[in-house]
Amino acid sequence: MVDIINNLYNLALGLLAGCVILLAATIIYVLGVVRYCKKYMILSEELEKIKINNMSNKENI
Repeated sequence: MVDIINNLYNLALGLLAGCVILLAATIIYVLGVVRYCKKYMILSEELEKIKINNMSNKENI
C-alpha cells in the first residue's frame, strides 16, 4: 500500500515539474513574440518616417 502511495506521489511530482517547465517555456515564448512585435512596430514606424521624408523632399525639389 505504501508503495502505491509513493508511486502516485512521485507521479504527481513529475507531472507538476512538467507543468512548471511547460509554463516557463510558454512565458519565455510569449515574451519573445512580444519583443519581436515591438521591434517590428519600431521598424515600421521608422520606415514610414523615411517615406514621409522622401516624399516631402521630392515635393520641395
